[in-house]
Amino acid sequence: MSLISDGFNSGTSARISYNLTAGAYVAAIYNFPTPLSFTKLTFAIRYACAQNVKVSFRLTDSTGQTFQMTGLNMPFESLMKGWSEVYFQPTNATEFWGGANDGIFHMPFKQFSIVLGLVEKISSTVGCLDFDNFYAMNETQPIQLNLTNRVAVPWPGDMLSKMGVCVHSANTAELDAAKNAGFSMIRIDLFWSWVESSRGKYVWTSFDSIVTNLKARNMTALFILTYNNDLYKDSNGGFNATTIEAFANYSRAAAKHFAGTGTKFEIYNEANGNGFTGATYAPLAAAAIKAVHEGDSNAKVSTSGLSGFDYNFLINELLGGAGQEADAIGLHPYGVGYKSGVGSMVDGARLYKSYVSKYLQSTRSSIPPVWDTEMGLTSTDYDPTGSTNGHNSVAMRIQANRAVERLLASMAVGFEMFQYYDLRNDGNDPTNREHNFGLLFNNYTEKPAFKSVKQLSKMVSGKIFDSFIRTAPSPLTAMRFVNENETLVIVFAQVQDIKAKIVLVQTPKLILDVFGNQLTASQNSLTVTDKDGAIYLLYDNEKVTPSSSSVSPKATSSSSLKPGASNRAIGKSTITSDSGVSNRFYTCLIACLAILMIMLQ
Repeated sequence: MSLISDGFNSGTSARISYNLTAGAYVAAIYNFPTPLSFTKLTFAIRYACAQNVKVSFRLTDSTGQTFQMTGLNMPFESLMKGWSEVYFQPTNATEFWGGANDGIFHMPFKQFSIVLGLVEKISSTVGCLDFDNFYAMNETQPIQLNLTNRVAVPWPGDMLSKMGVCVHSANTAELDAAKNAGFSMIRIDLFWSWVESSRGKYVWTSFDSIVTNLKARNMTALFILTYNNDLYKDSNGGFNATTIEAFANYSRAAAKHFAGTGTKFEIYNEANGNGFTGATYAPLAAAAIKAVHEGDSNAKVSTSGLSGFDYNFLINELLGGAGQEADAIGLHPYGVGYKSGVGSMVDGARLYKSYVSKYLQSTRSSIPPVWDTEMGLTSTDYDPTGSTNGHNSVAMRIQANRAVERLLASMAVGFEMFQYYDLRNDGNDPTNREHNFGLLFNNYTEKPAFKSVKQLSKMVSGKIFDSFIRTAPSPLTAMRFVNENETLVIVFAQVQDIKAKIVLVQTPKLILDVFGNQLTASQNSLTVTDKDGAIYLLYDNEKVTPSSSSVSPKATSSSSLKPGASNRAIGKSTITSDSGVSNRFYTCLIACLAILMIMLQ
């Protein structure tokens, strides 16, 4: 543990250095001199010389019960900066033990710990992280939404051209619904065994009709070249050299057949969950990707979308050559938007992209983008009664909110493609998770999620996403979309169970909720909750003062969270008590406190 001079606001900050070659995690433990009662915590974090670690937090209450929170809710704007301002709520605890052991917070808290654990040990087991600017509080102060306070993104672009939806049949009813919702492409399996039932003979008829029907709707396909074929399986039902060669032939034939249609390809569905390791998938991917380009030099093809942020599999497939000729690296970021909101996408995308760059930069002239080729949310996960009823009206409303946030999150982190799973419920059982991922019911009736996604598409149509409006540190994200005449700002919650007030520095001409219903600001302010979903703020450009440049990482933290009657500074020189009495505290979170560094073997 040490102090460094290059802190968040140009002062000192704490640095945790670690060596986990033989250990599981390292922790910095802080015992509050005076136990504190609080419901929120904000701080700044920087991955100074570490990429492959995940940060968790522990709080110990008055009974000695410890709660662990995993996953950082980082602001999306932090991807463009060195420091990230994290907003953290103890209510998002994932584990608890000791003391009362009842999962209930017994205030006040008496101990706080920062825990660093390795994601994988292939890259490195040694590194450091920097922390600064800790505040504990009970209320989130109003957030000044100033359209001139922007953070520009390095990946500006149109959202609808990147947005697709997974389907199972691609009949005309599904394609009409997908088009109506605003999707520009579909993702569907092009099963190897379906098109090659006799060695070397390919029948594309059913897929030809899909491509033709898509073209009539100005849409395209992402075909998944996937699964094995009984004609070529090895004795164990897997892939050997002969099987890989045959799979490559099928891939080449598909690319050649669909050349000129704008069709894209993905090599295998969720290879990490279908019998492969990264090392065994790599030769299949390399051969198939090369074959696709031989069939059509203009075709775009990605590696398999991995289920979840499977970093070990990703690293091993890249080490094995899977990404050498790939136009994109696939990902299925499941887990984001489930219980903790979409804020965890930031840290996951940061790490995933860093591995792609690390393992390809020495062998490729340019780093391929990440394609988010599948990720959805089932309404069964949101039933407030606990009975997993995906047809519950509250559950479907939450799914409607999360579907929009999930699509915006993929746009926010710079994924060049994102496919929602899926268009239509797979069945009619309200308690079956697999039957309730759809935007439509199985009979094609619109669910609330279809209506919310359709409204999102309507709002962003014809506009370019180019920046974030600065909100950090807070539980909210604000994304700016613009065209020649209008500026659209979409504000949404990154975490669950929040309520935050935003002050509108500029007055919008129109305010709409997630379904397009008009809202009215009260004294130029709005209250945003995770239960309400995204809010659309529309402005005339001539009424918005332009910003000449993006916000610096160390811009005057016109931070919405300032020391005050309900905030306690943990990482700076003073602490303000609830009575408003300022007491000398300590220079830095770590320096003058009893810190215990633990390494578990």
